[in-house]
Amino acid sequence: MSAPNAASITQPSNATSKSTNAQVAKETTRPGIKSAPIKSEQSKISSPANAKHQTTLMSNQSTCRPTQTIAILQYNLHKSQPITHSVLNSAASKKYAILLLQEQYFSTYTNSSPIHKSWTLIESKHSENSPPRAAICVNKTILPAHSYEPIPLEISDVVAIALRLDQEQHPTLVVNVYNTKNTSCITELRSYLRKHLRRNTYNGIIIAGDFNLHHPLWNPPGYHAHDPEANVLIDTMSQIRLKPMLPAGTITFPKAKTAIDLVWGNDYVKQRIIKCRIATGSEHGSDHYPVETILNLQPCPYGPEARQPYNYTKTNWKIFEQKLESYLPPLNHFAKPTAESVDQLANDISMAIKQATEETTPRANIYPFSKRWRNKELKTYGSRQHEV
Repeated sequence: MSAPNAASITQPSNATSKSTNAQVAKETTRPGIKSAPIKSEQSKISSPANAKHQTTLMSNQSTCRPTQTIAILQYNLHKSQPITHSVLNSAASKKYAILLLQEQYFSTYTNSSPIHKSWTLIESKHSENSPPRAAICVNKTILPAHSYEPIPLEISDVVAIALRLDQEQHPTLVVNVYNTKNTSCITELRSYLRKHLRRNTYNGIIIAGDFNLHHPLWNPPGYHAHDPEANVLIDTMSQIRLKPMLPAGTITFPKAKTAIDLVWGNDYVKQRIIKCRIATGSEHGSDHYPVETILNLQPCPYGPEARQPYNYTKTNWKIFEQKLESYLPPLNHFAKPTAESVDQLANDISMAIKQATEETTPRANIYPFSKRWRNKELKTYGSRQHEV
């Protein structure tokens, strides 16, 4: 069960057809990604009314640029084929850059979730006896292939991508989870995140999906169920400094009038959220409500990404001295100092030091498990101890 764009195209000209075929072939070589072929069964069920619109989108596909405002829809589809196709083909879905789907329809004939020309499908790992119950669909008309990368995960029903809209900024991690009670999904995810976040740096982290867990932190008023496994989930999110983004008490599973579809985010995400709510205009008849999260990932000069400290242990001091000498303002020993000239000189010296530092000193990668006292010498001793 769970939480948190689309149409057919007419036959393109020969030149466009070759270009599109080449692009699709390139996309399908990326690990973990499934993209629709030019002629697919999906085109038979798509709406003809959208054919002209989709032709235009596909022809501009190679030149589209990612927007900084990203809309994400998460939705449990109840394993329904009509509901899954409805979401992928709906005009209302076109505004979403990313679909986080749980319990989507899975075809045993194609051995895949539905593939659509407007969406790039990334499925979770699954066991032999169970189809994948988590998938990410990326809108091809909003996010070009170079703006995201699938994250390899060996956890069943968990799928993730790294979203990078600005190449000068760290990416945003987006994780889609379908959790079944009394399984090891949450503990496996916690172990994976601890290792992954040591090796990778992200500005934003979003973990959303159908967790099938109850806890007073997100239960609606008057709903008192409390699953012990929910404590493990909260502990996992606390370790990486994530908090619930969906307002507490929001009902996402109307049949039981409870909340089991959740959205977690770090401070970077919290500062940039425009909306996180039930997507009332995107319902397609599932037993869950869809949840939309809209955020602006425009770099913020006062955001967490601007506060990463410099790592002075890796400063190239020789080059620093050379640059600082060239940036420092010349001194006029014969001019009479005034309050204005002293202030200007102090400002120029500060700017020279700042510029030399920026050009010779990398930023430190601070992750949730960083230990400020750990250095290369301790790391060497630790390695030797493991060898012994």
